[in-house]
Amino acid sequence: MKSKILAVLTLFLSYQSFADSQKFHSWEFVNNDNLTSARTYDQTGILFGIGCTKDQNCMLYLETNECNVGKPYAVMVSSTHGHTVITSECVKSELVKSNFVLELIDANKMFNFMYQSADFIAAIPHNDGSISLSEFGLRGSAEAMKAFGEYQKQQSTE
Repeated sequence: MKSKILAVLTLFLSYQSFADSQKFHSWEFVNNDNLTSARTYDQTGILFGIGCTKDQNCMLYLETNECNVGKPYAVMVSSTHGHTVITSECVKSELVKSNFVLELIDANKMFNFMYQSADFIAAIPHNDGSISLSEFGLRGSAEAMKAFGEYQKQQSTE
């Protein structure tokens, strides 16, 4: 009987660990009724992360205040280890308050870039031809993304 109680308690506590936000340095794992995400903010509140909406529309994303839905955008990312251009596409998404994100199409390229860096700067293009620079720290990203991955794996087996 005691082992059954411990098993139920362990299951309950593991479920609870996904019910709220968890902080990992500058990153957080968020799970609520609308979305699941591993993300971080720049100094102005712009989000970068990986997430899924409740309908399981998942993406690696960079928040933007404006963009033309369906239009491709080139996002330049730079760190002390180099720079690269990531192809993205503007989509409307519930993952962010502004409802607009640049979905980073070449996720593997971005993950490889992140793996080599402690932080990076993204040059985010705007409709008027200007760009804004956002700096994102990566400390805690591995832990937040691990929590995200474990949650997604748990959801796929239910």
